[in-house]
Amino acid sequence: MKTILFDFDGTIADTLSVMVEIANEVLEEMGRQPLTPKQIEHYRGMTVMQIKDELKIPATKIPSLVAKARKKLFGYRDELCPIPKVLEVIKLLGKEGVTVGMLTSNSKRNVDYFLSRHNADKLFDFVYTGSSLFGKTRMIKKIIRKYGLDASGMIYVGDEVRDITTAKKAHVAVASVTWGFNSEMILRQYEPDVVITKPEQLLNLAKAKY
Repeated sequence: MKTILFDFDGTIADTLSVMVEIANEVLEEMGRQPLTPKQIEHYRGMTVMQIKDELKIPATKIPSLVAKARKKLFGYRDELCPIPKVLEVIKLLGKEGVTVGMLTSNSKRNVDYFLSRHNADKLFDFVYTGSSLFGKTRMIKKIIRKYGLDASGMIYVGDEVRDITTAKKAHVAVASVTWGFNSEMILRQYEPDVVITKPEQLLNLAKAKY
């Protein structure tokens, strides 16, 4: 059976503008200047590690900064909206007999609130949350074991370069969406199995073979 495993931030939830606000709050608390629109567009063409290095943020500070950002995100919970048409497409995928799951490093509290608020808590066969900034490979492997899934029939859908590298390490196919954090240009450089430019194209994944 085909399994489509979705990322949350930037793939299902339109979190980019909110995360920019939160990033600027955190930077100001660190005594840094907030990001300009030009800088944000520049960073969309970079990996997480490249951004960290350019902003000169020590690796030791990353876990605490991520935890702080997730906590702040709950304060914006009522501002978060789904990417237009994504939830409708996911519902159709379920009707096609596809196993639909979610894998996210966001907190369970944030995800549960979002899904409940948008009447989407019944759309997913499972939701797996866990903390992993630089890759979710182990979590994908755990999901495959836990739910008895066929890795050869799985496609991971995400909006960042790290989603591509994660899926490849886990030996599952990967689809990159262009409406999230990373730009289409850098996503294509990392060679996902397919690039999705509009939500309706996700329906093609139900019958795709990679």
